[in-house]
Amino acid sequence: MIVISPSDFARSNRQWKGDLSLNTFPRLYEAVGKLNETVTVQLEFSLDQNGRIRVCGKLRTKAKLRCSICTEERAVPFSVCFDVRLVRSEQEASEIFTEYDSIVLQDDKITIQELIEDDVLMSIPSQVCDGENPCPRRPVTTETIPSTTHRPFANIDQLVKVGK
Repeated sequence: MIVISPSDFARSNRQWKGDLSLNTFPRLYEAVGKLNETVTVQLEFSLDQNGRIRVCGKLRTKAKLRCSICTEERAVPFSVCFDVRLVRSEQEASEIFTEYDSIVLQDDKITIQELIEDDVLMSIPSQVCDGENPCPRRPVTTETIPSTTHRPFANIDQLVKVGK
């Protein structure tokens, strides 16, 4: 685990870039299906206009998700962009709650994993199939309803109009 001092990084407007093994993120590793992947991390540290530590970043990794149509598991790449403020107390976090995401930092040391794991967990895609990667087993055509089908509520809109 890589431990950093966010205040030192922010005062000097430093960046941190690197690839971290997914298994160094305990909760994330379980949540994405125990993949043997890396998390590509790019972070920028600075101070905002109120002197708070600001961390902006981009992350890329994969999650093993089960398709709701074919029930097969596939590794799906996803990325996360985030912008958080590091604060010293829960009170300060609640004061900026409506404007910024925040992390309460008790000490001036934190691991990269602790800093980003929650944001990555909240950004795991909820589905495998999307417009770019459609499920190969997704039905292409749908059946039309035969004209002989009895539809008891087909004219309900006209009944509602009459009742008014």
